[in-house]
Amino acid sequence: MRLLLIAMSMVAITANEAHALSYSTYVASREDELGKVVLRSIGSGIEWANVQAGVTLGKQLYCPPENVVLNESNYDQIMTDFVHDNTDYGDGEVELALLHALMETFPC
Repeated sequence: MRLLLIAMSMVAITANEAHALSYSTYVASREDELGKVVLRSIGSGIEWANVQAGVTLGKQLYCPPENVVLNESNYDQIMTDFVHDNTDYGDGEVELALLHALMETFPC
């Protein structure tokens, strides 16, 4: 568990240093092709981190059912529901919103 928290903290630190995308900026561009590509890229990166966490830490960050194929449409809906249900989230980073949304939606 301690390693999992350290890994999540590193993601948070890295996201801030990489000039993370705010949720409101994403919402303003979600219908554009670039907005879809950005969300798909963020989701893909989180998926790879999830697989790597499973391999190196022995526990994935989230566990979607095998029959679920995640894409930018699912990511958008899952993240939108998360931000709507967690009003204290405010205008935080899309990267962390999506990560937390996936963890809440697909707990292990």
